[in-house]
Amino acid sequence: MVDRNQPPRRIDEPAPCFIRMQLVRNGVFVAARIFYRLGMLCGEINGKDAPVEQVWVSGELITEAEFNDMMENPPTDPYRVVHISTAGLADRIREAEEMDARWWRDFA
Repeated sequence: MVDRNQPPRRIDEPAPCFIRMQLVRNGVFVAARIFYRLGMLCGEINGKDAPVEQVWVSGELITEAEFNDMMENPPTDPYRVVHISTAGLADRIREAEEMDARWWRDFA
């Protein structure tokens, strides 16, 4: 499960990490990471080289165990759009409400 209370990331300071991201809107999640290779930061999305900036500004931080699990079972089509079912819609609405609740303050 992704931690929703992640600290904000500085756009100009990429650091080694594991990330899950979507390549298209409402798409399936793929594994990505930033790591050091020969002293330089490198990016990788779904096992393929990618710009560090693309990985750093996309997605959510995950643990190494979650990354390894996603790499063992990669999606067959990483660009596939997921159509939300009725059951999944309730989860999406709840997640959106939780995100909105963080920014809403009761001043009364």
